[in-house]
Amino acid sequence: MRPSLVRGVALLALAAGVSCASATGPMVITGFYPLKVTTTACTADTSAQVGEGLLDSSQGTGYMVGVELTNQLADNATAYQTTTDMAYVDSEVLQFHGNNGLPTPPAETVAVSGVIPPSSKLDMVVSLLTSANGTSLQESEGSLLVDVMFKGHYEDGSLWSTASETFPVQVCAGCLKLCASPTATCGLDSLGQADGRTCPSSTGG
Repeated sequence: MRPSLVRGVALLALAAGVSCASATGPMVITGFYPLKVTTTACTADTSAQVGEGLLDSSQGTGYMVGVELTNQLADNATAYQTTTDMAYVDSEVLQFHGNNGLPTPPAETVAVSGVIPPSSKLDMVVSLLTSANGTSLQESEGSLLVDVMFKGHYEDGSLWSTASETFPVQVCAGCLKLCASPTATCGLDSLGQADGRTCPSSTGG
């Protein structure tokens, strides 16, 4: 069965109240990467996976990370039609769980934009904690679990969503120091994360 037909069957099953785990299968989060700050931009450093984040709540209120999304659908283009499996990224849904007394920011949906051709990957720099939500963590310490899910649509108008993946962020107060001149700000006024500009206070630099 063609992937586009599988999506149609899945959507009909959901509309009928039938559970269908494959509905989110073709679009997946395949990696989290540390942020790489340069003189002009912030990019995903795809040379290394990141296990968890580190946010100094006394220095900044935002946390960003590189994310890799994969469109696993095969190209269904033929001599008579263009592909309908081009995937467009529309939003990111974030849920938070604070541990060890850390405040829990409210859930939020953030608009993002990207295009992923069939059988392709896309690296994006996205916010896991916006400055608005991060202010509730100022001067706090503890661990924050961020459940991340992306939503979007295909060329044919059908909707997709990834499964939710959890990204842990350790929140401290005063554990980072500036170790490189601030340059690009990644769209946020203040980032208190270890990202190439700041590093753990216990290290040199």
